[in-house]
Amino acid sequence: MRLSGIVVATITPMTEDGASLAGEQVFTTYYDFLIGAGVHGVFICGTTGEGALLSMDERMRVTEWTVRQVAGRVPVIVQAGAMPTAHAVELAKHAASAGANAIAVLTPYFYPMDHAAMFQHFQAVAAAAPALPVYLYNIPSFARNEISPELVVRLRTACPNIAGMKHSDANLVRLQEYLAAGGEGFDVLAGADAVAVGALAAGASGCVSGNASAIPEVSLALYDAVRRGDLAAARRQQQVLHEVRALLGDGHSLASFKAALRHRGIPVGGVRAPHRALTPDEERRIEHGLADLRRRGYLRTPVA
Repeated sequence: MRLSGIVVATITPMTEDGASLAGEQVFTTYYDFLIGAGVHGVFICGTTGEGALLSMDERMRVTEWTVRQVAGRVPVIVQAGAMPTAHAVELAKHAASAGANAIAVLTPYFYPMDHAAMFQHFQAVAAAAPALPVYLYNIPSFARNEISPELVVRLRTACPNIAGMKHSDANLVRLQEYLAAGGEGFDVLAGADAVAVGALAAGASGCVSGNASAIPEVSLALYDAVRRGDLAAARRQQQVLHEVRALLGDGHSLASFKAALRHRGIPVGGVRAPHRALTPDEERRIEHGLADLRRRGYLRTPVA
């Protein structure tokens, strides 16, 4: 399987206090919204999905519900990375048994890890799900440890199911180094919306977008413009995407993603502490921003 297009880094629907997962029907409504908008895949339990704050049981339930409700309409990529390695191995095995289409594996985080330690970690997780494509997940600003191009070369040689990576960083030189290190058939997905057009032009096969979790239309229009070679239109959509990033916090305010969905008629609950809810002024700013995007024709579905 090859991944391309706009893959949404999904939020995780929760109760209003963020203490528990929402019911499965809420997941259904949310995925129907995204797939109806035309997204090309869903990436669950990642940074946007509060994966680091979910229990192992919750992550497995999210995987099972997602596979069941998406029902083959788009690929489901499960972020199986965890500390310790044994938990990531367990999550990878579960994703495979649940029917996911691929897994992504976040780098070990918090503790500094050298090349050898990271190799052992990724190799163990890849071996736990040999039938699934595995995507390395590089997000050095959050996880501290960065994947080197040399590590990509070594892992590609040792693990035949490592198929690509999610590069959540604005460094486009490094993105091109990953493409070269991975070689033929290695897909690099851009995880930084700030450089979406540049990443696609540099060779990324698609984007994994957190902002698209609430506003998928702009990222989809940007990708379509790049695919048809309309660079002027792609640049215009990139500017609108910058507005969306500013409105939603670009991943630094997960409550903004959930508030935007609520104002679009898709109540997905609150965020889990230590994330915080929005203030009334912040809520109004989201509502007004959505109304402006709708007025200018950038939202295909009505704002509730």
